[in-house]
Amino acid sequence: MGEVVPIRARERVELPPAPPQKTRGSRPLPWRFLAALLVPAGSLAAASGLQRALEGPAARGDALSRWLFFASAIGVLFGALAGLALGRGLAGRLRWTAFGALSPWVLALGSTAAAKAVRPLRDRITEQRIVACRAEGRPACSLDEFRRGCSAAGSAASGARPLARKLLGPPAQELCEAQGCTDRFRYEGPWTPDNWVAPGAVVCSVVSDGQGRGIRSALSPGTAPR
Repeated sequence: MGEVVPIRARERVELPPAPPQKTRGSRPLPWRFLAALLVPAGSLAAASGLQRALEGPAARGDALSRWLFFASAIGVLFGALAGLALGRGLAGRLRWTAFGALSPWVLALGSTAAAKAVRPLRDRITEQRIVACRAEGRPACSLDEFRRGCSAAGSAASGARPLARKLLGPPAQELCEAQGCTDRFRYEGPWTPDNWVAPGAVVCSVVSDGQGRGIRSALSPGTAPR
């Protein structure tokens, strides 16, 4: 018989620890950058709500300056809170507070300067759209023409409905009964930088009696059936 060879126990080998794997979303958020955006934006938004609460929906006088002063005061509070969270030392907290006070003014003035810089381009685009509107044969190619046509049709002594179609184009809606008719017309542009309407349309309502006389007219922003 052959010689019996004893089996050795396996030696335990210690491996170096594996490097930590990077997981998605582990990068810290840029809190300072976010705060630099949120402080002025939040100040201006809060100032709008505060001014509306104090002065109502139709503020009088220099409402813009008061709005900016409100935003600056609120910005001091927001900036101080950001300084407590992100500032390094007393100097850093004071810088955040000063930033909160001044940033609404800088943002508003920068927006105004940018709007003035692009105004000539916007005016040229409006002129091109008016020329295209004339080429299409539309009767009202500016909001002023639409307003004048609406007023003229609403005060016409006779033939209010044909006059309205001549000055405003075909109506978007007609409501007629024995006592008279209400015609609604839409204006959807061209707009100028000074008279753009947020809903995208101005509606003229012309009311006429059974004999065709214009009774009244009214303009309102909004939509009507096409």
